Amino acid sequence: MTYKALYVDDETQSPEPNDVVDIMEKDGLFTCDLIFPPQHLSDISTNYDVYLLDLDLTSASEDQQKVSYRGSTLAAELRLRSQSKPIILLTRETVIDSSSWWKQILENNVDVDVVMYKGGLIKDPKFYQKQIIILIEGYNSLVNITGSKWRAVLELLEADQDSQNKIKESNPPVNGNNWNIPHTSRWIRNILMN
Repeated sequence: MTYKALYVDDETQSPEPNDVVDIMEKDGLFTCDLIFPPQHLSDISTNYDVYLLDLDLTSASEDQQKVSYRGSTLAAELRLRSQSKPIILLTRETVIDSSSWWKQILENNVDVDVVMYKGGLIKDPKFYQKQIIILIEGYNSLVNITGSKWRAVLELLEADQDSQNKIKESNPPVNGNNWNIPHTSRWIRNILMN
């Protein structure tokens, strides 16, 4: 299967974003459209399997029209319009390092599934491609049971009765039987899988 990725970056003419596209499309696992950030957030299509958003979208070259928002703002807009697709912020460690409070805030924001470093993706493409595919497939599994009761999530996790009791103690993101994909996906990755 080939997944569709949208990559939004304000440096579309520089080598690094184009390297990311080349890496994503290597081996035919992804098609990856690289676009400049639009002036209107609503101009972004929701017909992709995953969104890769540069964090700093405000530093366009002089010949391009700058935008006044960051990738995290675009992530919030996309999350409101489509809860069924993973959103990844791509950045450089020079923008936010792995131990920064800013990275922790972004990763705890329901609009962003994960923060990845462009350098890491370029150095170890197979690892990052695999992580992105796992994220997409996890979202797809949750999409398939959307509208179902919480029990469907437990069945998807293949939890036996003992595990279900432990899961109840782990503060799952459920209100009665109501749940949503972004919160549940984050909870599975950050609580159950850790």
